[in-house]
Amino acid sequence: MNRLGILAGSGDLPVLAAQEARRRQWQVVVVAVTGRPAADFSAVADRVYSLPFGRLQAALDSLQAEGVRDVLMLGKVEKAWLYQPGADMDAAGRQLLAAARDRRDDSLLGAAVQWLESQGLRVWGQAQLMPDLLAQSGCYTRRQPTRAEWADVAFGLWIARQIAGLDIGQTVVVCRQAVMAVEAIEGTDACILRGGSLAGGGAVVAKVAKPHQDLRFDMPTVGPQTIRSMVQAGARVLAMEAGRTLFLGRAEALALADQQGIAVVAVEGMESGGVVTAGEAGL
Repeated sequence: MNRLGILAGSGDLPVLAAQEARRRQWQVVVVAVTGRPAADFSAVADRVYSLPFGRLQAALDSLQAEGVRDVLMLGKVEKAWLYQPGADMDAAGRQLLAAARDRRDDSLLGAAVQWLESQGLRVWGQAQLMPDLLAQSGCYTRRQPTRAEWADVAFGLWIARQIAGLDIGQTVVVCRQAVMAVEAIEGTDACILRGGSLAGGGAVVAKVAKPHQDLRFDMPTVGPQTIRSMVQAGARVLAMEAGRTLFLGRAEALALADQQGIAVVAVEGMESGGVVTAGEAGL
């Protein structure tokens, strides 16, 4: 029987992957790297281990003990734990941190992937098991952005690409073609809340992949929590990059967006910050 290991952070994505693997009649081994299982895997995993993210050798030992060769890295890990006193790391974790050229996501996660592969594991792309989760080009909601909002969509996606290219974050909040907030270590939801409060209502949230996105980790992800944060922030449009963004809990997210009059669009081929209409965006 095929066996899949999931290095699981928080959020719904690791559970969805485990469910899909089980549907294919695979055995599933979960290593929750948040220090404790961030979700209930009891119905979808054959074995669950709980370890801090810095216990790299212990995670590898757990997977190898279960005979796992193929792994997925899924879910959110709060990088802020690196800056807390007494972060729990084993020797392999400390060595990886010391060898990384900096502490950006690509540096740390890329080094972790390379180390896992050097130990004989195959690290899959995040969408490889569930390609249907990728957002496709189009407007998902009853309300489409206005022309003024489309201008902010184009501007926001362009700015987000610049930020993502520097591996700072993948989300920006804009309003009337001014940047309200840029995602950094605080994460998407905190960025949305901060930017929405500064915009005073009517903000556009733009989320993109990195220009040279490694599909094995850190793909941009949106879902119901993204919409809930936008409601709290008074944001009016969510724009994501088509074909390169994971859209989770789609039915729940869109039901809430329609209820709140939020427009949700996935766009491809927008390379500048100019004014773009729905027709020009192919919607």
